[in-house]
Order: sequence, then C-alpha cells, then structure tokens
Amino acid sequence: MALKELASSYTGGDAGRRLVYTEAAAPLAQALADGRGAGEDDGVDTAVRVDLAPSGREVESVERALASAGDRDVVVLLCVSLPENLPVGPLVDVVTRAGARVVRVEGLRTRHARTALVLTRDASVPGVSYLLGHAVSEDDSAQRRLANEWQLEGLQLRALAATLERRLEGALSEAAALRVEKAAVESRLSAQAKEHARSVASLERRLAEGGLGPRIRRAARTISSDPVGGSRKVAKAVVRRASR
Repeated sequence: MALKELASSYTGGDAGRRLVYTEAAAPLAQALADGRGAGEDDGVDTAVRVDLAPSGREVESVERALASAGDRDVVVLLCVSLPENLPVGPLVDVVTRAGARVVRVEGLRTRHARTALVLTRDASVPGVSYLLGHAVSEDDSAQRRLANEWQLEGLQLRALAATLERRLEGALSEAAALRVEKAAVESRLSAQAKEHARSVASLERRLAEGGLGPRIRRAARTISSDPVGGSRKVAKAVVRRASR
C-alpha cells in the first residue's frame, strides 16, 4: 500500500482528523501531502500523526509517538526496518503499557520505510483484518474473528519458523559433512601427488644411472636434423644394442 493512501485513510470522517507530521517525519510531508491541510505537528487536538522510526529504534519511537498522541489521535509509525526485523515482544509491551492498540500493520515497498504500524487509543477506530484486507467492526463477532485470526496465524508462523529452523540445522549438518569429505579428498589427492612425485624422481634416477637420457636426446637430435636418414640410423642402433 502507498504511504499516502495508508495515512489518508484515517483522516477526515467524524473525528475530523488532520494529517500532521512529527519533526522526524517532516521530510515525508511532500510525499504524503494530499492537499487536505497536511502540515507539521502544531499540537492540533485530533490528528493522524505520521512519525518515522529509524532502524533499531522502533520501541523508543513508539513510546515517544504515543506519549505525544491524544486519546483520539491515530499514529502512523513508518519503520525503516523490514517486518521480520521488528522487535515484536518489546513493541507489544510498550503499546500495551501506553493503553493503545495496534489496529493495522502493513509491509511497504518504498524508499522511505518498509513497515507501517497504525496505533491509537481511540476505541472507535476499527482494527484491520489481515486475511479480509479491510477494517472490521467492533462488535463481539468481529473481535472474535480478529482474535482467532491472530491466534491461528501466530501458530502458523511459529510452525513455519520451527520448520525453517530444522531445515537450517539439516543444511548446517550437511555442510559440516561435506567439509569433512572435502578434507578427506584433499588428503588423498595430496598423498597421491607425493607418490607420483616420488615415482617420477625414481624413474629419472634410473634413466640417469642407465645412461638412457643422453642416448634419447642424441636420437631426437638425429631424427630432427634428418627425419628419414636419422630414423634409419636410430633403428639400426637399437637393433645393434638389442642383439648384444
């Protein structure tokens, strides 16, 4: 969802909320301005207060935003962090202690922020069902639906996290086994290379002791200088040596 659409969805109406910005979110005013009186936070009584939470400072940003928000205000906190990087437990704690509710959570794909948290103390602001994709009423049936949705989705997320953790453990175990196998292969190759080197050295010594090296080099020079005649000479020399 676009930032402008998200923030503006809580303006106007019976509460007459106006879109305002904290000092931290002032650079976003131009991106979110919709021509309906958006401006800086000037202490208006009822407002949609847009605030910005730097990465790693979400909890203190929520605490600060709710401390300055009135009972009928809506706080749209734009977090730089991705949803999966938010400190869920501390956020739940600080919102609850402030007497507020999280009525909406959105993942964003903008250069300004990656997560939006919508907070309020106003009981008339409906919560948004993630599965339905729209706000639900405050009657008992709707609240039961939200509670059930949170419980079941929480269970699913915990199960998914456990599955991913098991897969990670399996991948780490497999990687460790591959490292052991790699070390064993490298050890075998090193031993084979040393054995080959010893064999080559032994052959070179035998050639030197038998005087074959110089003969082979002379034969090569003879053939190179006269391929036809040289080959005949070398062949005759081999026959003579073999007949001895």
